[in-house]
Amino acid sequence: MPPLHVVVAAIHHRDMLDGLNNAAKHVTAAACGRCYLLLCLPLMPLPPAKLSAPFLLRLGSSRAVVGMPSTTALRGRRRRGNAAVHITVTKVAHYLQTSLSSFLKLCILKGIFPWELKKKVEGNHKTYYHMKDIAFLAHDPLIEKFWDIRAHKRKIKKALAKKNIDQANRLLSQHPKYKLDRLILERYPTFMDALRDLDDFLTMVHLFAVPPAVEGERIQVERIHSCRRLSHQWQAFISRTHKWRKTFISVKGIYHQAEDAQNRSKISMSRKKRKIYEAMQISKEWKKANVDLLKERKKKAEEQGRTR
Repeated sequence: MPPLHVVVAAIHHRDMLDGLNNAAKHVTAAACGRCYLLLCLPLMPLPPAKLSAPFLLRLGSSRAVVGMPSTTALRGRRRRGNAAVHITVTKVAHYLQTSLSSFLKLCILKGIFPWELKKKVEGNHKTYYHMKDIAFLAHDPLIEKFWDIRAHKRKIKKALAKKNIDQANRLLSQHPKYKLDRLILERYPTFMDALRDLDDFLTMVHLFAVPPAVEGERIQVERIHSCRRLSHQWQAFISRTHKWRKTFISVKGIYHQAEDAQNRSKISMSRKKRKIYEAMQISKEWKKANVDLLKERKKKAEEQGRTR
């Protein structure tokens, strides 16, 4: 039988406090198979209509997920404005029961971005997300895969601590995997939706095509080669089909603008800043030297004409 999850819940509602007379209420969630039975054990009798639990139980799941914080945190104090609809990234990772890296990975996959608030409640150095986006993430089945991966890593770490190499190797071969086909279809249901975000993908491809293919680096050599091949194929395609519209060279990189079937995509081809800056400085010095040389030749020609 699975272990019992005991949660002690403090109830802050005024009517409940009057009825309980500052007494605590124990709420026990007893797990039986794949269903959860909620057992309320009050210390004092209360009407059944006033009984409530400040947490959510996910039916059919192997764990209970703590609900999102309410707008009413304490008695007589109510959150309004940005404090009610936005939450910091550390609190989100705590409520979703995931690590910060897993949460950021999930945000990248789902296409959720942080909000830049004018009035930041908990400080300017923190990152804020919208509560609706977090509720959207909490119902995604991919988060359960992240839970399984984290539990699997703990099993491997425990086996290595006990020096059980055979069990660790067996666990490494049985690492849980997940697919992203559903997320891709969810974000881009049509081909035109995928073309609208083509500039971000091409910028990332050109960025990974720049580093040297060294085996000692953290980036895989095959990934660099594939990004370099894709960047060359894209450049050849837009040049042969005459889709190239504009090009802008700056210290930060080289920017291209190409026109596809429906809209124009702006691609940033990153280059090393120092090399571009040195090339620009060399070109300026070369132009200046040529101008000075032309001026000297002109002066010599004028002097020779005067002497004659």
